Amino acid sequence: MAAPTTVYSYNYSAAYYTLSLYPNANGGGTVPATVVASATSSDEYVTVTATVPYDEPTRSGYRFLGYAATSDGAVQYHPGDSISHTFTRSVAYDHTNTKTVGGVTYVTYYYTSYDQSAGRSLYAIWEASASTVSASDGTLGAQQTISITANSQSYTHTLRYSFAGQTGTIATGVSSSYNWTPPLTLAQAIPSAGSGSCVIECDTYNSGTLLGTSSVTITLSVPATVKCTIASVALAETVSGINAKFSGFVQNKSKVSVTGTFNSGNGSPAYGATVSGISISINGQTLNTNGAVTNLLTTSGTNSYTFTITDTRGRTDTYSGTFTVLAYTAPSVSVVAERNSSDNTQIDISYSWVISACSNLNDKAIAIVYTPSGGTATTVNITPSAYTGNGTYTLTSTDPNDGYSVVVTATDFFGSVIASSAVSASGNRIFRVSKTDKRMIFFNGIQLGATVLTEAQLIDLLSGGNVTIQQDANTGGLSIS
Repeated sequence: MAAPTTVYSYNYSAAYYTLSLYPNANGGGTVPATVVASATSSDEYVTVTATVPYDEPTRSGYRFLGYAATSDGAVQYHPGDSISHTFTRSVAYDHTNTKTVGGVTYVTYYYTSYDQSAGRSLYAIWEASASTVSASDGTLGAQQTISITANSQSYTHTLRYSFAGQTGTIATGVSSSYNWTPPLTLAQAIPSAGSGSCVIECDTYNSGTLLGTSSVTITLSVPATVKCTIASVALAETVSGINAKFSGFVQNKSKVSVTGTFNSGNGSPAYGATVSGISISINGQTLNTNGAVTNLLTTSGTNSYTFTITDTRGRTDTYSGTFTVLAYTAPSVSVVAERNSSDNTQIDISYSWVISACSNLNDKAIAIVYTPSGGTATTVNITPSAYTGNGTYTLTSTDPNDGYSVVVTATDFFGSVIASSAVSASGNRIFRVSKTDKRMIFFNGIQLGATVLTEAQLIDLLSGGNVTIQQDANTGGLSIS
């Protein structure tokens, strides 16, 4: 007879498995909260994985390196690392359930699984951190304090700067705070700005080993006194001959060029800035170009001017000055000529003139030109002793039968002016016919060529009488019969 058949089976209940990570500051500071990972399983082996907190511990004056399994161990874990623990199922016998079906005996053993937990302690491992550095905004060329907060008195520091592309070492072997004067020459790196950002870096050393670098960014301003300046301004006559004659400027005649000389570029006082704009106020005008030329100067006496420049930092400098303009007006002259002798052979010429003296440097000259009707002009040149005055000139033994034109000219350095006066002929002529300029002048009688026609002959001629006028073919003279 066959032995009975028995089938065995095992039933395990599910259990709750937890893994806890316990971050420890290990010397002070703050750490993230405890991390718990869990799983529910009825498997014989259960692995639970937890993640090291991403938030790093903090401790004043120290730099976090990582976590170790012991307080003085080597770093094993870093934020974000995974830590796993494998649990072996733990059970207790509960009961057995047996039943027989069709000659087969089924035996089931029931076990109760226990909840299990495990924990890992994580110890923060620290390294003394780099010192911190601080400073306030300042001015180039002015001393300021760089403050260093060191975590150990044994630390030394190297201070460095970076400004508008310029770099340099401020000091080495510094133990604590340091007084630094940013070089004014750094302004050359920002020729078009009034300030710039400066990064100050502090390298921290412990027994020659670099622990780290901290930095601070400040603003360094260019002093207000650093700007392009006007060294001098030169005024120059541009009208040929005036300066050589008068050693100065003349009203209504001079035109002046205005040229400034500037202190700019790299070096004191501009430190990189250059002149970007010009404004010149002179003679009621505004000019915008160095070396520009004015219109004619219209105001005599003391004149003022201002020369203003603007540099690439937007800063201005003004140069003011005065200059003298000699008073000038064009010459004036007047003349009166008349006969004054009983026989009308003498002509008196009275004249007056005004010429601008221009510091007694102006030219002065008088010319009298008298011309008998149909005759040749005669010039009399007079050098007056003064720039303003009256004068007389007498013509003697003139032909009373001739009219005269008298012209007086007053001349200075710049030009001339004329005045004229006419003197009539005297005697018994009614008119004169001039063959040369083809004109007829009425007097008390008539002279044709060199022949005088009496009043009776003129009446006879006009009434159709027997007076005959003939012209000589060789001389052109006329004869009366």
